[in-house]
Amino acid sequence: MILSQRVGDAKSYVIPMRWDNADFTPSDNYYLIWTLKSDPDTEEDTSAKIQKVLGAGISVSGTYATVTLLPPDTAGDPDADPVITPLTPGTYFWDLQYQDLDNPDNVKTVRNGSLDLYRDVTRETSASIPIYSDTPISLTSFISYESAQTLTNAQLEQFYVNCGLTAYDNVVAANAALPIGHMYYDRALARPGITTA
Repeated sequence: MILSQRVGDAKSYVIPMRWDNADFTPSDNYYLIWTLKSDPDTEEDTSAKIQKVLGAGISVSGTYATVTLLPPDTAGDPDADPVITPLTPGTYFWDLQYQDLDNPDNVKTVRNGSLDLYRDVTRETSASIPIYSDTPISLTSFISYESAQTLTNAQLEQFYVNCGLTAYDNVVAANAALPIGHMYYDRALARPGITTA
């Protein structure tokens, strides 16, 4: 089974479990582990790139297991402990292993395949450079405080006009009333013509 995704994406894969050319239904007491490696012939499990287990990245419904990958799994996380190293785009190999906990010797590989990993184009979750547009900027344009900081003065001026923020009281009221108010509040106070007096 071939899976594919881009580095840094969150993605869930619904995997049909199979054994002896038939759908496989787990027992009442079991364990599943999904392992991704770059070279399954030479790498030990301790060198696996990603692992998920039942209840932590794997859920099951009938004969289907859903494996969920999160952004740090492929993009890495330098702040994690231990540090998660980003994966290099390429082809990786995975399997889904089942164990019957009432009979621990009953271990089966109920699915296997490859994962094609591609480099994404956008790597941050907010704009990284100034945004230029002939479309008026609205409240819904903002997804983070950092995004607001990338606006040019002209864009910011138009934003305040669009939102009716023509006086200090309006800015304060918007900041108090709107959940996203803090995204532009600091810069609004610095806008020419807006005073605290």
